[in-house]
Formats: sequence, C-alpha cells, structure tokens
Amino acid sequence: MSEVDFDIGIIGGEPAGSATAAYLAKAGLKCVIFESEIFPRPHVGESLVPSSTRVFKEIGFLDQMEQAGFPKKYGAAWTSAEKAPIYDMS
Repeated sequence: MSEVDFDIGIIGGEPAGSATAAYLAKAGLKCVIFESEIFPRPHVGESLVPSSTRVFKEIGFLDQMEQAGFPKKYGAAWTSAEKAPIYDMS
C-alpha cells in the first residue's frame, strides 16, 4: 500500500464537499477532494440560497465570491400543501 499525505478524502467538490474540506482544513486536517468535473462549468439551474452565506463567510470564501460577481438571490421560502408552517429564509 502506498503512503498518502492527507487525513481525509472527500468525494465530490461541489459546494457541500468543498465547504466540508474547508471546515476540516481549518480544524487542522489535511484534505483531498476527488472530483471528476472541471470547474467552473456552465450548469443552468444550479444555485445557492442565502442561508449558505454564513458558511461561505466562516470558511473565508465570501470575499472571493463577491469579487467574482455571481448573481445574488435575496430570498427563498419552502412551502407545503399541508397545513404546516412556512419557513422563510429571507
């Protein structure tokens, strides 16, 4: 078996995998991300809701996102056909 120079291997480098790696790296672990796609890529319909802003700020990525000029979404709501409460994330 060959030696590895990382503590954690993460499969998938999209937002969840990348954010997980960033959190683990801030905790002092060496991470590697395995991803088959090349980023950035044109992908219609892919977006992030405002509640993810906190995560990007915590991992130190928010300034880079702001500089890249991505479109902003100012609110989202999840609803149900049942008589359950409406959760408003705006």
